[in-house]
Amino acid sequence: MDRACNRTVKVVLDTNQMDRMPMLRHSLATLLMHNISINGGVLALPYVVMRESSRHLVEKLERAVQAAEKGLGEIRQLVGEAPEVGAFESVDMAAEFVQRLEEFGDLIELSDASPEQFQRAGEMVLSGDPPSKPKNQQFKDSLLWQEVLILAETDDVKFVTNDSGFLNADRSALADSLSAQVQAAGLSIEVHADIESLLRHWGQEEDPEDKEIVEEQLRASARLAIDRAMLSVTTFDLGPEVDANFDYFATEPPGTVYVAADLEYELVDMEFPEMDARGIVTARVSATYEAGVLEVSDVSVDELSVDLLTPHADIHLGGFVAVSSSGGSSDVQIRRYNAMAPLRPL
Repeated sequence: MDRACNRTVKVVLDTNQMDRMPMLRHSLATLLMHNISINGGVLALPYVVMRESSRHLVEKLERAVQAAEKGLGEIRQLVGEAPEVGAFESVDMAAEFVQRLEEFGDLIELSDASPEQFQRAGEMVLSGDPPSKPKNQQFKDSLLWQEVLILAETDDVKFVTNDSGFLNADRSALADSLSAQVQAAGLSIEVHADIESLLRHWGQEEDPEDKEIVEEQLRASARLAIDRAMLSVTTFDLGPEVDANFDYFATEPPGTVYVAADLEYELVDMEFPEMDARGIVTARVSATYEAGVLEVSDVSVDELSVDLLTPHADIHLGGFVAVSSSGGSSDVQIRRYNAMAPLRPL
């Protein structure tokens, strides 16, 4: 029998994409696994992604516990009592992650990296080949690429990454040297910038008639959650929305639609409204709703970043702050820029 007849679609996410769906309990994970299933594929988890995702889950739990303890401390001062969260500090997140993956059965495939893959990844780093650069050595990404190549030897791989190390100058395809490896070996590796791009490739978009009502509700819920988050990181106020993009996808259970929104706002000083905006807030928000119900649920602020203008001498100072959003614990990525330097067009 022709080997091509037995090929399976294997979806490989880099660690950044896996981090968008902590413990695969996010509604985006439900959407992704639903589409992988109906397309006869599996989610392939390479060794390096598994290790990195496990470590990030531990870190995320620590930040969530710290944020919860701070909030509950304030509640105790106000009302005299509040539950304890310390028990979560002893949770073995790595073991919990493995157990969660096992719940998906054959829909998820774990793989171990071989000594030969470690060696080839090291050789890529020493040579400065993508995903490494002359001054940016990326062993973990090089190992991930070696694992992707092995998977593509027997199956069709859809590699989901927006990491510039893997991509060409305009991020529309694999870097030239990686693409040459794929072509020389006769492999099938498609690259997609994010999970939503993969879903659009599979033709899973929806165009609901009631989307204006859904978008109005999602905007209102998102703004409330983002406003609360901003109190943790800056004294400025969330200003007007300057950009918005919505995607709709069919998901489980039947009749349910997943909606994702990329929202952008100005960050302003309300005491001096005549001043120019002091920064930009960018958020990725998601929710689900049932057709005909016209009420969004599972609203979650999944990613939140602040490009903040400050008088600080350094051009760029990054950091993360754990905050509580309507969907649970989130991380705000803060990027501070010199107020005398241009940020980017609003």
